[in-house]
Amino acid sequence: MSYLRSHLAFLAIVIVMAMRPAGALAGSDPLASDRPLGPTKVAITIDDLPDGGFTFPAPLTRIEAIREIIKTLQANLIHPYGFATGLFTEFDPSLKGILQMWLAANYPLGNPTYHHLDLELVGAKLFLDDIAKEDDLLAAFEGSPDGLRARRVFRYPYLHEGNTPEIREAVRRNLGENGYGIAEVTTDYNDWAWSGAFDRCTAQQDRKSSEWLMGHVLESADRRLRRTNLISERMLHYRIPQILLVHFNPFTASTLGRILEHWRAEGVQFVSLDEALAQPIYQFSPKRLHRKGLLFLDGNRGVARN
Repeated sequence: MSYLRSHLAFLAIVIVMAMRPAGALAGSDPLASDRPLGPTKVAITIDDLPDGGFTFPAPLTRIEAIREIIKTLQANLIHPYGFATGLFTEFDPSLKGILQMWLAANYPLGNPTYHHLDLELVGAKLFLDDIAKEDDLLAAFEGSPDGLRARRVFRYPYLHEGNTPEIREAVRRNLGENGYGIAEVTTDYNDWAWSGAFDRCTAQQDRKSSEWLMGHVLESADRRLRRTNLISERMLHYRIPQILLVHFNPFTASTLGRILEHWRAEGVQFVSLDEALAQPIYQFSPKRLHRKGLLFLDGNRGVARN
């Protein structure tokens, strides 16, 4: 009897496989490398300016890293958005030079709170006070409060939006009343997680391993962007402009150019964050909590289209 059941199960599998369209097995992975990235639009955002706690192994310095990132962005005709905390002014005021270089390139700076606070740990009042403190810092850098009001954008540190509905809505209501747009994140490739290994390879002058990391992060970036496009198509039936998050660190300084040039060749069009956020989907805010740290489409999957 056991033999008969096994035989019938095997036969059923054979029949199902035979009924599948020719070529269904080949390239069945919707995220596979043979699937084109384009056409799609991507806005580039960079967190942790001017210092997110990453080490910069010699001979690379923070100034050289930001210079390389700006050069890469300009070469690809990209108008990025940066997010800078103010905590650095309390332990290394010389880091102001990095923000001055960013602003001199005509790139805007958004607000991720002064101390990069976790809303789920500190509560709404302290969080909102810290946003106001960062506003003052950014206005001082630009020398124009009017300029700050004209392009006020906020990003939640750690993508944590509150652990109770009351806290979440209190912060969102305050942001809206003060003219803030929210810089959501739809795609990333966890560049921060690659940075430690890259630093060790650099310190050991292990070029082979460094090249392996830089090659494989390109594959990871491609796959994550394909995944986000797929979710967008299935949820909304079109590809929304994606918002990429990367961080200011040595690995990003060394790899961002390679990724952006590859994406451009694959049909990716780079747009500003303002253009991306003009899409109605980014005004959507369900009155519910989702698991903290989720990307925008993951957190709202199955809700945004209702």
